[in-house]
Amino acid sequence: MDESRRHDDDLKAIQQLHEADKRATLALHVDALLDLWADDGVMLRPGSAPIVGKEAIKEVLRRWNPDPDQVEPLRADIDFQDVKIIGDWAIEYGTFDSAWHVSGEEAPVTSVGNILRVLKRQPDGSWKCARAIWNTNADAQQ
Repeated sequence: MDESRRHDDDLKAIQQLHEADKRATLALHVDALLDLWADDGVMLRPGSAPIVGKEAIKEVLRRWNPDPDQVEPLRADIDFQDVKIIGDWAIEYGTFDSAWHVSGEEAPVTSVGNILRVLKRQPDGSWKCARAIWNTNADAQQ
């Protein structure tokens, strides 16, 4: 396969990862979110020690997972401004803007910030998140 075609196929597969991420987030589906991670993934959350490995990431996602009867996701937008593919690895950065309504609360909870991810091509040609770090814009939080 020529390089240009492979690059286009990789970009399409990465776009599929982005779409799956948004669907899983809006559905509050922990298992679907976990499936987006490589087995040796590392999550670097603000103000926290690194979360290393899929099992540790699963525990964090389960703790974060709100009760679907108590939370209504309103939006989960990530705008990746740049994706660089280097062999079986890709680096992407962008911004995120999410909001959800918590039962009993009048105003929605929002989160706005920046994200940097390192992706790893899988043997089947799909891409999974190998490393992720983000921050939130404190002045944009409610």
